[in-house]
Amino acid sequence: MELMKRERARRRTRREWEQFIRQCDDSGLSAKQFCRQEGLAYASFIYWRGVIRKEPPTDVSAFVEIGAVGANDKPLSSQQWAVELSLGNGMVLRINPGS
Repeated sequence: MELMKRERARRRTRREWEQFIRQCDDSGLSAKQFCRQEGLAYASFIYWRGVIRKEPPTDVSAFVEIGAVGANDKPLSSQQWAVELSLGNGMVLRINPGS
């Protein structure tokens, strides 16, 4: 009797797991059914789903668009503006005009 060698599963990136999780959520299938359909290891899927759901999404832009002073707006004097940026861990960057 010839023993069949089990084919080793391919390592997947975090981005691939994020896509699988989204596809599973959109499919209406249970996680087990989705994994069987896609040929994924159920235990790996559950592990990555837990890891990814605990963290913010990676495809969200860290930048937020803010308006700019237009040509028809009155120019701001140097004392009318200041910028404060929270860097986390209690660190704050403050930019004040004329400082």
